Amino acid sequence: MAKMGVGATRATAVAVFLAVGAVLAQMADPDIVLAPFLVVVLINGLVAYVFARGLMPGRQPLILQIVGLLDSGYGTSPEFRHFVVGQCWIWVGLSLLTSLSGLVAMLVPEHQNFASMVVAGLVVIQIAWFVLSHEYANRRYRRPETWMDTLRVISRPGVWAKLDI
Repeated sequence: MAKMGVGATRATAVAVFLAVGAVLAQMADPDIVLAPFLVVVLINGLVAYVFARGLMPGRQPLILQIVGLLDSGYGTSPEFRHFVVGQCWIWVGLSLLTSLSGLVAMLVPEHQNFASMVVAGLVVIQIAWFVLSHEYANRRYRRPETWMDTLRVISRPGVWAKLDI
């Protein structure tokens, strides 16, 4: 079984608490629409938390941890590290916006259509950003890692136990 750090355990407990709370809220108010927004809120909230946690003093940004697991043999220059920190902040922002938009879609029926479109747009932006940021790093910092390499690594179950989240 993969080990989970205190932060990951706390995030899981918060996610379970929020999910149970959302179900109870829907029981009290049938206008609340959980599906598919609860998943959007929880996943994007967790992503924002994990990226933000890696930016705390004394911690290594999540993207640098993943780059280390890719083991390309390239070092990380100060300029590239600065770029990565900026990328982590962008992921915090995109994930928080997506989570909050999902929350609005879930809890405010009169804004559900608009909030749903915002969520869909933000998910498309996240996908495009994932690919384009890799392409930019390849060109600007001569990084060998591709977005496909990153997907391969993060999709391996054992990798998550190696990350300090």
